[in-house]
Amino acid sequence: MHDRLMNTKLPTSPSAAMSLIQHYKKNILQNTLKSADRVSLLSAQSASDGAICRFTSTVNGPLFNLHHLRAVNGRALQAHQLAIEPTCILASMKRNGSEPGYYCASPRGPKEVLGPPGGNRAACISRELLNYTTWVFNQSLACMNNPSRPLDPSLLFQKFNNESGFNYFVGFSGGMGIGGMTSIAVKELNLNSKVFTQIFNPFKRECLPFAKAMKNKPNNVLNRCEWLDMEDGFARSLIYSIGLFLHIRDTQLASLKDDFERANLEDYRALNLAALAIYGPEGLGAKRHISAVIKSKPKSFNEFKQKLSSRVPYLNNIQSKSREVLMMTSPPKRSPEDCSGT
Repeated sequence: MHDRLMNTKLPTSPSAAMSLIQHYKKNILQNTLKSADRVSLLSAQSASDGAICRFTSTVNGPLFNLHHLRAVNGRALQAHQLAIEPTCILASMKRNGSEPGYYCASPRGPKEVLGPPGGNRAACISRELLNYTTWVFNQSLACMNNPSRPLDPSLLFQKFNNESGFNYFVGFSGGMGIGGMTSIAVKELNLNSKVFTQIFNPFKRECLPFAKAMKNKPNNVLNRCEWLDMEDGFARSLIYSIGLFLHIRDTQLASLKDDFERANLEDYRALNLAALAIYGPEGLGAKRHISAVIKSKPKSFNEFKQKLSSRVPYLNNIQSKSREVLMMTSPPKRSPEDCSGT
């Protein structure tokens, strides 16, 4: 792959790059792109949209199957009701990590080495990739949300920023995909799969894009490329990650429901934050912190958040990484809630 990329002729100007992009997009719609075409398209987008790319050298970056992105363009994104806007997702994708990883050319592999951020084998964040990521993430929130028991989009944004920096196509030694799924979590969800029921509800149109990826549920994350693939892998890791969050909130925290009500913390922001605490490394051990904070009778959600965060290092870590991202948006945002779209 390295040699083929190095021999690819790059566009010499933004106008030449745009011409090349338009040429290949016609083939994308017909799903007839060859591997070499994808290299040229990736290179063309890098040349025409350098402000979006986080790396100065993208020529040796991974070959994404860009025909997977054909359904998403800027116009479709503008028409979509966004819970989280692309500005914040872009900032998360640009937030540098330190560990080199790998990506998968397809759901069956092979794995390809991906260098550390800033190197010449790292991914280029093209505008098309950003639009695709924004659309799929927001679509998954709309799919899994229940208005009577609402999700907190800004909280899940912070969670995924912490776990993967929205680089959901990069594999590391730990959990897989956008939410860092593990085999234990996958098996538990498969045994309590009522959280997936709506995926196959024909009347919930927001879930239709995810039905294909969820038709055959994996038993673990050992086949890592199943979770890192740009199409089904992204869809699968999103639904499983949000599904795990809902399972924690609505099942594992059910025993504390009366305590929340007695403390006047029926606001779903408090329950969502408590679920996030259990999603972390302490797991169910974090329930003792949640109980202690409830018994302290906080007078507001902000007080509940402050006290729980002081007890759960995982929440502090998430908030610290969120502050990094907010400073990278243009103009800088004051809080994750400011990332909410229109």
